[in-house]
Amino acid sequence: MIDFLCSPLEEYVVGLNKNLLVKDEQNYNVVSFENPKDVFLLDPNQLNQNNFFIHPLSSAVSSPIIFRSTHYRNVYNDTSMWMKLLDKVLTEGEEVISGLKGADFAEDWFFIMKNNATELVRTGNHNSVVLGSSGLSLSKTTKGKTTGVTSWNDELHLSLGKDKFLPIGERIVENRFQRHSSELSGFIPIKPEFGKLISLLDKFINLDSNSFFKNHHHLYYWLDKSLEDDKEFFELLIENYVRDSSQSRTQSAYVVIVVDFSRKGSINLSPLEKIALQRIDYSESWMLISKSIRREPDPNRMKQLLTELCLQPELISRHTDPFYLESDTGLQRKYFAILLKCDVGSWIGSRELDGEQVMTNN
Repeated sequence: MIDFLCSPLEEYVVGLNKNLLVKDEQNYNVVSFENPKDVFLLDPNQLNQNNFFIHPLSSAVSSPIIFRSTHYRNVYNDTSMWMKLLDKVLTEGEEVISGLKGADFAEDWFFIMKNNATELVRTGNHNSVVLGSSGLSLSKTTKGKTTGVTSWNDELHLSLGKDKFLPIGERIVENRFQRHSSELSGFIPIKPEFGKLISLLDKFINLDSNSFFKNHHHLYYWLDKSLEDDKEFFELLIENYVRDSSQSRTQSAYVVIVVDFSRKGSINLSPLEKIALQRIDYSESWMLISKSIRREPDPNRMKQLLTELCLQPELISRHTDPFYLESDTGLQRKYFAILLKCDVGSWIGSRELDGEQVMTNN
């Protein structure tokens, strides 16, 4: 029955991959899990840049740990391009600092700066690893002395921690309209031994954002056992799910429930599925309804089914906009699907203020 979702999603992904400009780097991938533990055994090196994970509803009980495990295994994977390059930058910096401040100071600097860099990446601020105003960045640039009427020197400083900096490079800026190929291009090392470090910093700052993250979108499903395949219905369901989950987002988690409106008997969820539904966020949801169900479904029948699904009909009616399948070219099935945001307790995109994490709505 999971094929009702996976097959149209895989077909949709094939179409997305054909239209990509950079096919090898941005490919979409679909992975389905029957066993909740399988997601923790997934090798991050086998994932594409964009990934859809399909889980049974019961797995949503563990949605926070699934979400964070997937994200951080990607971010902190030892084979990640950014982690390899960061180690090269810090190793070169340690060598430079060791000659000036001693080996013990340089070794402490290495680990402090690596922790700062991973903290910035963890909170979505990878663009501030090399240059930034957070106090965690590896370096900063300042405007130096004026060399002419409209020209001046930019200075590049390596952070030594505790608001102390080491000048390592400078460049001449002819006028305020001058543009460089990158924020660190054009810097000349003050001493020859600073040259390799400046080159590595410049290389790091130009890393594509894809080097840091692999996008992951999680869909937890419950499908009515009386369902039969309805290609048109599930294709439209998947098309709208992909649109809402992945456009302008790098991570997401949703619950989808598909019910046969004409089913016989009551719906009996397992205890684990009932707990999993406590993860639902009603503020972001929509409903897809077969055209074969009349424009105004029997409200009492709808309320009964939603109640049996342990959902709150009042919140569904308040936050959910229903839309209808435009045509039913096949058998006239009476299906409806509800897509609801799944709360994963994510701290991604949070901000740190005086040592305290402040969650955002990302």
